[in-house]
Amino acid sequence: MNDFLMYDHLHNFPHKPFLLKQHGGGIITIGKKQFEYFEHAEDDGILIIKGSSVDATMPCFILKICPETPTTQRHAEMTSITRGVACSLDKTAKSKEIVCAVVNLAKEKKAKWIEFTDMSSICKDENKSTQSISLADYYFLTRGKTWYETICKFIPDERYASTISYYREFIQQNSWADMIKSGKRRYRAEITKMLRDLPVDLTTIDVNAPGSVMTVLRRIPPEKRCEFFYKYSYNLLLFNDIGTLFNTVWYLPLANDCQRTVIVTTTPYDSVNFENENVTDEGGLKKTTNDDEQDGLR
Repeated sequence: MNDFLMYDHLHNFPHKPFLLKQHGGGIITIGKKQFEYFEHAEDDGILIIKGSSVDATMPCFILKICPETPTTQRHAEMTSITRGVACSLDKTAKSKEIVCAVVNLAKEKKAKWIEFTDMSSICKDENKSTQSISLADYYFLTRGKTWYETICKFIPDERYASTISYYREFIQQNSWADMIKSGKRRYRAEITKMLRDLPVDLTTIDVNAPGSVMTVLRRIPPEKRCEFFYKYSYNLLLFNDIGTLFNTVWYLPLANDCQRTVIVTTTPYDSVNFENENVTDEGGLKKTTNDDEQDGLR
């Protein structure tokens, strides 16, 4: 057995590393892709699973399997996903396939549910600065759902469920014309500046149509996306009367007897079959849209 030295990104120890004993590992198959992983056991019974990567210094995912206790069922926590890393053995995995591999692995490890805190960000490398934007906010403003929701039917934690439901209904119905009209009453200077910098030809879009806020924002060219959303994502949330989804908690039931909440309103996740060309949200992975291809967020 090898000892693995890991620093404290999962616990609150002040600057002290802790040792994990390699416990096992294996390969999980998603369609035609295979993902290698290694397991490390902690003294409190928690199992840490790290996905291998082409770059050995950066695991492509970290999954915690928390054992059953008198007050909670056995469950999984997805603590880290490194987007864009070619994590499969054939070095061709997309980010969404990595997420599905983690979810399927949690199910294989008999977790009743999997949960995560959405702190994902994009653009840090693309605009060559330390700045980044919330992936959840970007996707919600352009699609009415988070990036993770385009992969599996993740459910917002009950603390956020009703608020996110309101945000979703509002952004899916709000028109660009209404957003500008109402925004000018409260944020005239900010609206004027944003319109001046908007890299979209509005004459090609029905700005009075419900949901046209999302349509306009999806039309922003990839080369302009990071700069524009870094400048205006906070304002766009204000203009649409919605709050940030950054740092919200989501979960996905993996078993019929999941008891994370009193009421589970969705059927348990079933394993994804990537070879099925008709896979949709009903089966786990949603096929990548042209917008996703344009964004480079596959």
